[in-house]
Amino acid sequence: MRTLIVLLASLMLIGTAQMRAVRISSASPRKEFSPGATRTERWVWDEARAGRVANLQARCGVRLDPRNRDDPRWDDGCRQVSAGFIKRVLTQKTFQDALPQQGLQITGGRVQKPLNLDGLHIAAIVWLDETRFDREVLLRDAQFERDLTFDGSALEAGIDAEGSQVRGYLAFRDNAVVRGPVSLVSAKIEGNLLMGGSTFEAGINADGLHAGGSLFLSDATNVRGGPVSLLSANIAGDVRMMGSTFETGINADYLHVGGTLFLREGGAVRGGPLALNGANITNDLDLTHSVFEAGINANGAHIGSDLYLHNGAAVRGGAVSLVSANIGSDLWMTGSTFETGINGDRLHVGGSLFLGESATVRGGPLRLTSAKIDGDIELTESNFESEIKASTLGVGKNILAREAVFSITPDFTSSHVAENVDLSNSELPGLDFTRVGIGGDLRVAWPDYPPPRWQPNAKMILRDAHVGAIQDDTGDPSKDPWPCQLDLVGFSYDRFGESHDASWAINWLARDRAATRQPYQQLATAFRLAGDFDKAEAVLTAARDRDLRLDWHNGKCRYGLGLLLMNANCWSAVGLGLLKITIGYGIGRGYFLALVWVVGFTVVGALVLRCSPHAREHGRLWCLGASLSRLLPVIELNKEFVDFFNDPNRWRLKAWQLTYFAGHAVMGYVLASFIVAALAGLTQAR
Repeated sequence: MRTLIVLLASLMLIGTAQMRAVRISSASPRKEFSPGATRTERWVWDEARAGRVANLQARCGVRLDPRNRDDPRWDDGCRQVSAGFIKRVLTQKTFQDALPQQGLQITGGRVQKPLNLDGLHIAAIVWLDETRFDREVLLRDAQFERDLTFDGSALEAGIDAEGSQVRGYLAFRDNAVVRGPVSLVSAKIEGNLLMGGSTFEAGINADGLHAGGSLFLSDATNVRGGPVSLLSANIAGDVRMMGSTFETGINADYLHVGGTLFLREGGAVRGGPLALNGANITNDLDLTHSVFEAGINANGAHIGSDLYLHNGAAVRGGAVSLVSANIGSDLWMTGSTFETGINGDRLHVGGSLFLGESATVRGGPLRLTSAKIDGDIELTESNFESEIKASTLGVGKNILAREAVFSITPDFTSSHVAENVDLSNSELPGLDFTRVGIGGDLRVAWPDYPPPRWQPNAKMILRDAHVGAIQDDTGDPSKDPWPCQLDLVGFSYDRFGESHDASWAINWLARDRAATRQPYQQLATAFRLAGDFDKAEAVLTAARDRDLRLDWHNGKCRYGLGLLLMNANCWSAVGLGLLKITIGYGIGRGYFLALVWVVGFTVVGALVLRCSPHAREHGRLWCLGASLSRLLPVIELNKEFVDFFNDPNRWRLKAWQLTYFAGHAVMGYVLASFIVAALAGLTQAR
């Protein structure tokens, strides 16, 4: 019996041991295979292994907003997923191998401790969407072989992905919020970087970022608490920031964009400028209908195609600075407002600069010093409340300023315009075109457009300028297209308006107060080239009349003979007066005045001779011939005339007659010298 009892006891012990072994063997694989420490984590793991999204929003029975951190339902244990669980699933080989192609996809969870994946290699797709991260997410130098998304999530302490690599795309979409800093410094994203429609409360630092696709910060994205920094970043595709708000500026100096940079459709940059100094944008820079509260700095930027800053765009708080920038095609600024000016010094535009259609520039100058615009500059119908500084500007086609309003005299000193300049129907306080070269027409007005509206005392400076032709035909002689003051010294042109008569042209020249004859000579040359010789002579005569008046006035000659004898201006005025009445200054038909004087002196001399009985014996014609012979210097018409006047004993001519004929001969020398001087051109020298 005792033996039987021992045997039964042994059998029971063996059975118990076998049953325990069976339980251990059946439980050990589950413990070894599951990375989860809680029921929620084990459920997430089961969903992941099955290739499904672990949707905790559905499992917990209510959809919570990750942005609402005060909602106590986030404390529910059914939502808690530990950072350690996520790390184990993604980095331990046993669990990596067990994940299907869909990777780890969690929606609606809460991670309370820091998620630290620094320097780790992640092979799976990682979707951590609509999830709350109470602490920081650390991805420094991590490598993700597939996509990484935080769509709709809330990252309370930010994300540090400096130096990380994502071989798919990286996403923060669908109203995600990142309340701490975002660092993507030197990160490499082979796909797109998707951050549209979300909020970043401590800025985004993506200096040195490389994205093989496009960067999306559009669809009402809001970045505040720090700038978007893309210093020296490289985006192979587009940068899309349409309709978004950037409260602390954008620093994209030396950014490279392989496509187009879009910041249009009501976008706003505040608190700091849009900085694109030295940036390189392969296609367009499109800033249409957006607001820039602290200016735009794009000095030295290269834009391969067009720059759009038009259709209601507004720039204030800082200038648009495009110093030394290069725009491959057109620069569009039509219909926009620039509250602090535009600086385009040394700017190069491969197409045209459009700054018309009610654009407004105020608060700072429009600067185009040494800029080069290969096409047109279009300023039509716009308002320039600040000065324009455009010296040494080069324009490949036209400057069109029809119906524009200028509050301060524009300065285009030493600029060159290959074709035309059109000022018709503009409002101007003056214009400085010193040393400007215009290959085509200077269109002050033409029949299809009214003349400019010059402000009182306006002055147009054309000193040393050259234009192909002056077009100022208003179609209405009562309309004056020119200001009351002109500076025409050194101004040259090939053609002048054919509709003007000589008196109008002389009045036009009189608006130049400088004591120089060059403008008159230039206009006379233009009239001669057009075949209007009478107008040319009238203009040159007016120039000498002006010299006479100036000399008489400056010499104060009207105050007495003493000043006349001592003042060079008075002597000059007297000389010009003699030239005018004797040979008409030697201009054109003015020489015929000398013939009138010769005839007159000849007749008077003949009458004086008729007072001598000896002369009367020879008859009237003889007296006329003798008088003419005495008047002509050097020339001897007849020896008999010479012998007659050789009367030392005064028996043929009385003393008064001899005195007269001495003056008669002197007047002949004077007339002859004036004619010779005129023929030599000396009478046209000052």
